[in-house]
Amino acid sequence: MSLMLAIVSPTHTAHIEIDWIELNTPVGNFVIEQGHIPTIVTLVPHAPCIYMTTAGTQEIIKPQSAIAEISRSEVTIFMAQ
Repeated sequence: MSLMLAIVSPTHTAHIEIDWIELNTPVGNFVIEQGHIPTIVTLVPHAPCIYMTTAGTQEIIKPQSAIAEISRSEVTIFMAQ
């Protein structure tokens, strides 16, 4: 089963099907997979968020300022810029 990643900025929204994502938060790193407990976390500025697409490629984003909303089937990263 895959997980949907939505990356939302003031000017753009992207939707990507992923297997997992690693988020860097002030209290530590979290690896999120399908079925994760719902939560909201702040992300460490400029820290890498690494994810694996369902096509098998590993990608990295480094949000300047962001929060992530996690549900059992989707991760939404809201970026300030």
